[in-house]
Amino acid sequence: MQHALVIKDFGQHSMQFVDVLNDDGSRRFLLRPFLTSSVRSVSRSKTQLFCMSASKYASKEKGESTELAVYDLVEGKELRRVSLPFQAYTVTHLPLNGILAIQFMDRILHFLDAETLNLLWTTAPLYVPELSKPKDQQEYAEVVSYSEIPSQPFPYPAPPGCAYVDGSVFEDVDGTVWGLIASSFGDKRTHEILGTSAGMISFDVQNREHAFHPIEFSPWGAKPLFGPSPDGRFAFRYSPQCDMGPLHDAPGDSDKMVWMIDHHHLDLWSLTDQSPVRRIHVSDIPVVRYVRNETPKETEEYLREVTSWTNQGKDQYRHPSQKPRNAESFKDVISAGFALNELREAQHKTKVFWESDSQAFWVVIRNSMRRIKVNGTKGPLLFPSRYLSNEDVDLLEARPGGTNIGLKETGVVARHPHTRSFRATENGGKFDFYNEVLEIPRTLAESDESTKILQDDMISITAVSPLDVTDVAHLLPGLIRVESWGQEDIDAGLERLAGSLRSDLLGFSSDGGISFVFQVGASFFDEKQFIAEVNKKGIQIVESTKTVIDAWCDALLALNLTFGGNSEGAGPLAYFLEFLSHADDSCSDQLRRYCVFRDGEHESYSRDRALKGYLDRLSFTRADLWQLGILYALLFGRDGRTMVLDGKVVSNWIHTGILESARSELKPKEFAHMIKSEFAYLERLPDTFAAFGSHPDAIKAAKQDLLGQLGWSLWDRRLSAGLSD
Repeated sequence: MQHALVIKDFGQHSMQFVDVLNDDGSRRFLLRPFLTSSVRSVSRSKTQLFCMSASKYASKEKGESTELAVYDLVEGKELRRVSLPFQAYTVTHLPLNGILAIQFMDRILHFLDAETLNLLWTTAPLYVPELSKPKDQQEYAEVVSYSEIPSQPFPYPAPPGCAYVDGSVFEDVDGTVWGLIASSFGDKRTHEILGTSAGMISFDVQNREHAFHPIEFSPWGAKPLFGPSPDGRFAFRYSPQCDMGPLHDAPGDSDKMVWMIDHHHLDLWSLTDQSPVRRIHVSDIPVVRYVRNETPKETEEYLREVTSWTNQGKDQYRHPSQKPRNAESFKDVISAGFALNELREAQHKTKVFWESDSQAFWVVIRNSMRRIKVNGTKGPLLFPSRYLSNEDVDLLEARPGGTNIGLKETGVVARHPHTRSFRATENGGKFDFYNEVLEIPRTLAESDESTKILQDDMISITAVSPLDVTDVAHLLPGLIRVESWGQEDIDAGLERLAGSLRSDLLGFSSDGGISFVFQVGASFFDEKQFIAEVNKKGIQIVESTKTVIDAWCDALLALNLTFGGNSEGAGPLAYFLEFLSHADDSCSDQLRRYCVFRDGEHESYSRDRALKGYLDRLSFTRADLWQLGILYALLFGRDGRTMVLDGKVVSNWIHTGILESARSELKPKEFAHMIKSEFAYLERLPDTFAAFGSHPDAIKAAKQDLLGQLGWSLWDRRLSAGLSD
């Protein structure tokens, strides 16, 4: 039985749950390994699950710490746990060695015994031997116990010649531990040429030794290997050579953009002897460069000259050693490199997934996937129709012969699902696209067609449900219990919630998130579901909701705390606030206070749904609504948000409609007085609640923005004068 490991969110609790699934997609068990931290990485052996937390600063130890928890993979029982005295990003189980590799920032590695979790070896910072190491660089010792780990275990910023392990380390079939490396820029020892190196590094954990196996040094930036095969014998590189096709007739301003077709290749390398095996054409990608200080024709000629240079080296699998033609200065060389990197940015959206026998792999790029064997045999490019518009389908079906791309095809490039994971099956491959799993039959992946649009009835589609409130209710703090749906019980439950918020708001929080869960009788509801049920049953909760919102705002102000939003941008109690904005005509104070006591960078629901909906419903018919409308305009700037229309930034005083309404309904002096009143209100607030800068900064910017919208009419001139008084 295989087990899929998925790190999931619920409400404001981001990446805090680990869902362990059986091969058929059913749940084995659900964990919340850390009460005060999110889950950063997971790995597994045949019998155990390893969960690693996001690192946190430990003030007592004056350094970073990371929790590592181990669970039984059958029942989810916790077996052991350790606090690691260092920062970490990934954990990888290496079964042939019986060890865990823990990595941080691709530059330092810790090897642990997988059973005891004892530290076996912490490497010193890694350097590429062929590059000169700074003479004054501090020496860092390799350590073998947690107590020996220094608080600053590697040099920062990275010095020249420093090596990076790209991705997680892995084992080959013989049990050798490998990493794929790239380096920072450094001088080559023998030639004093500035460049980067790429290759492999092997680790002998038992003897605490490592060895480098370089494959290229290049002044133009050696491309690192990526995507090792399960048996550790193969990996890929993006081809250093460019193969540009004809101009691409894409929609848009042809005077400002030059589109071309990049024939996208991957180079398959043998890791056994660090040698190239073959080049594989995987797809054709539209690439674009904006026209700068030249004509479109000159831009095209420059790009073709630069891409032609990449093919002039003696070795077709490495960069040429000479500089580009007509590159007379170092600046010209750098410009050529930037041009290439800009053109080929789409390459880095390519994902490669190996089948378990290492004899074939799947390439996912844009919204297509393709199965390719290591001998170079390719199947068709497969496009699931469910991710295509009708226009996309027409474009794909009209592709010219000999190319994977159709005329005017840019939308297909922009819209591609994010592939979370892949697993080979006996009859094909399963792709996890976050909200659903697509299983593609092997027969389709091996057909003779060049491209194929996959209709839903050709493949298997399984929906992936998000975590339900019933799944997580027992794992979250501060469950709100309500006896029944009776009016008195609902009022009593909300009154208890308000009291708890005032006395112990942090009791509901874990790792900076609050996700309210209500238990009514034997059933569980998240906040949004609870409000929907209240509306459905016609229960009156306006006054109770005001009490809860007031308690929330009072507690936040007292603690000087802010909270962000969930996947919809809704903060805690934002759905209550939205309910209130529809159900009550006199909740301006609750809307005002909630919207100012929040992290406006990450919580937008209350402003854009509750506050805006309230103003749209009631219009500017009272003084408090005018004041609230002015605050609404000010919040955008304070939250660091701008509105853009047709590529141009629109003033917050314009897109909110407040200025135009004031011109027709208020005297300039009245409006100026209201604005200055809101300025004074914001200035009194702690800057904790300002997403960027301070409230005085936001006020200054808002005033300048408003003055910039005023013309020479009598009303505008009087408003300007009123603001200056």
